[in-house]
Amino acid sequence: MKFEELKVVKLKRELSKLELPTAGNKAELQKRLIDEFKRRDIDIGTYEFEYKDETDEQHGLKQNFKAEVQESSKANFTEFKTEIQEMSEVINNRVDRIDRKVADLETNIDKKKWPP
Repeated sequence: MKFEELKVVKLKRELSKLELPTAGNKAELQKRLIDEFKRRDIDIGTYEFEYKDETDEQHGLKQNFKAEVQESSKANFTEFKTEIQEMSEVINNRVDRIDRKVADLETNIDKKKWPP
């Protein structure tokens, strides 16, 4: 399949394969793909794009699923990070209390040593 024949879904698929942004209208997607091919010294006019039997709809479903998984992962990471920060604060507070108790004990020990 030639570049001119690529529809938006396939342009996005090609950009996705190259790990490039897939947002934008058809003209923006085409420009992004052309620029990347130029950067790689590939003649986009003669390049033959190959596709398996996967339909555009199937690819779209996969992309949607991928986006949902990424969003869910972000949310889980944010929640996990918050929990870690809360636990860290609890631990730091406990360490501070222990440090104060140790300092008090050291002071009491020093007082009991005097007079010699």
